Amino acid sequence: MNLLTNLFSGNQVFIDRFIGWKSIVIAFVMAIFPICRILGFIPEEASLYIYYGSLATGATYAFFNLKHIMTAPTVMIAVCILSILIGNPAPVFSSWTRLGLFLMVILSVFPLLQSDRLMAYRGKITFFTLWIIVAVSVGSLIAFFLGINYMRLDYNYVYLDLTEAGIFGGLTTHSMVLGPISGVAIIFLIWRMTCINKGLLKITISLLMCVACIAALFLSASRGALVATAASVLIVIYLKSRHKWSNLMNAFLVSVLLFAVFSPVIIPFTSGVIEKQQNNIQSGSTFFSREAKWNNRWEEFIDNPFFGVGFSAMDPKNTEDYFIDTGVNEPGSSWLAILSMTGIIGFITFFYLVFFTYKRLWKMAGPHNKDSILILGVFSLFLIHLIIEGYIYAAGSYLCYLFWLIFGNGLSLAHKKVAMTRKRL
Repeated sequence: MNLLTNLFSGNQVFIDRFIGWKSIVIAFVMAIFPICRILGFIPEEASLYIYYGSLATGATYAFFNLKHIMTAPTVMIAVCILSILIGNPAPVFSSWTRLGLFLMVILSVFPLLQSDRLMAYRGKITFFTLWIIVAVSVGSLIAFFLGINYMRLDYNYVYLDLTEAGIFGGLTTHSMVLGPISGVAIIFLIWRMTCINKGLLKITISLLMCVACIAALFLSASRGALVATAASVLIVIYLKSRHKWSNLMNAFLVSVLLFAVFSPVIIPFTSGVIEKQQNNIQSGSTFFSREAKWNNRWEEFIDNPFFGVGFSAMDPKNTEDYFIDTGVNEPGSSWLAILSMTGIIGFITFFYLVFFTYKRLWKMAGPHNKDSILILGVFSLFLIHLIIEGYIYAAGSYLCYLFWLIFGNGLSLAHKKVAMTRKRL
């Protein structure tokens, strides 16, 4: 039986084989507590304690249930350590502290520590997390109609004009968080409609929730999340129907029909994205708001090509990219952050993990391996979104946690398939 499909589709037989009710409770904690980090109605300080407390719980659970340590993730952490030792970043960036927090994320949800029990447990975390994300996305649309906006500026609650582009976070702390999580929710619901749901009622409910999540995505005015979601949806539809062109054509025709039916509902929510794009073009280019950051990351890489400037650090002269008092930074791109912070060595290590996972999942994904379709769809969204957002090493960011959770599921699934193939040989 497929490992994760049984978790996502609610099959309890496989779960009971590896994890009992205590582990399921911990998995629920690891899903519900971290998302408190982005819920605007929870105070900032409280959300931090809850978030890091859940990471400590997850890391402890992983230690007590590990069977072996995977080599490639270990190398990745070693490269991060070397980047600090060699780069000697400025104290303001607190690189060692941030690396410790990042390691907690990796130990909690990434298969640095691995076993069949941990693989099933992390699959269950993902199951809970995806449904919670759907609830937050749909809830954010409801909040819009109620005039509620929890988007924060400078860690304070700010109720802003809901008609201004790019400042609607709904139930979340920022529009740039609402956008990608709504995209993840869309992919999950489309996957359920095409791969899991049986019966008109279930499909209809999933469709209505999906439309609500699409509206929330447009309200966030996140162009990067919109592009990443659209591309990933196409990947999911293709993988579900590949090798069966009639199914692919049917999926295309149904998609066109649904768009025609729901476009009167969706189009009014697109004004924010259009306005934001027009503002950037008038300022000079489509990516005007990020070009300076991208140039700074590239210069940092050129100056420190092998191990970078240091984990979660920058060249201190680029003061516009970080807060001088806290060292909190915004690289502008996760892919460039890997290059600038951990150098070409760090980039090669990360790219190897991504390439291995993506290649294996792509081969596995199809009508008879539905779990791979879901993970590959969400993973694809993140790989595209990482181009324009720099949360890859930001352990305090919920998007960082979510990315490594999905990546970890994919790597576990790919590694499990390879191990089973080798046993047969």
